[in-house]
Amino acid sequence: MKKVSKLMGADLSLEFEDSAVTLTIEMEMMIANPITSEPKLELPCGTVFICADDDLPARLHYESLLSQKLLGQNVNLEASMVVGETYTEASNIVPTVLEVQQRVKHSNIVCILDQNLTTYKEGRIYGTDITRGLLKAGFKGLVFICSANDECASVKQYLDAGATGSLKKSNSISEELVNDILQQCIIGFSAATQPEMKPRLPGLQHMAPSSPEKTALTVNLNSRSDRGSVLVDELHCAGSSILS
Repeated sequence: MKKVSKLMGADLSLEFEDSAVTLTIEMEMMIANPITSEPKLELPCGTVFICADDDLPARLHYESLLSQKLLGQNVNLEASMVVGETYTEASNIVPTVLEVQQRVKHSNIVCILDQNLTTYKEGRIYGTDITRGLLKAGFKGLVFICSANDECASVKQYLDAGATGSLKKSNSISEELVNDILQQCIIGFSAATQPEMKPRLPGLQHMAPSSPEKTALTVNLNSRSDRGSVLVDELHCAGSSILS
């Protein structure tokens, strides 16, 4: 118990009485700031989200994002879904997404896929493999890989598989997470109508070149302030493709 309290940064005390023992744990609590305002960024009307994760907490986060309309009023809640509870659900993501695309008759569909769907006893499934399957089958929407591994090499792997971009896996729902999803989706939908725009690496917002010789880059330090060293690596590894 003392080791646990030390790891938690808590003060532990015991009080012994004739008929009881009182255990008191004193620790600093961090209360998340609730999202109280409507998102300022707006998705296309009727946008559908299909989110896949094998972890229950992640699925509950996605369900909250949708049910509480934290991604805005333009999301088609009836067609949106959260999958990945079972191996069968995860292995059938491609036909599920294509069925939704056919039913809604538009391509404003966003797939957020966990990269490592690996807790099933039946086998392992990877978000990059699902991405390749979706594109091969003619999926026209956006695909984002969600993973704790968001270093340059991993992000390049996601983009090489055909993903629109990547999202940092989060342990909580925050305004930063909501804005990150909205920003990447809007950039992705814009790129679909403007082929000259390139996918966005984490921490970077790509803009269409103002001339053949120049490409504007904006380093987003606000949303990735804890990843300064990664930003430098991403600029270095992405430079040849972005600035060429």
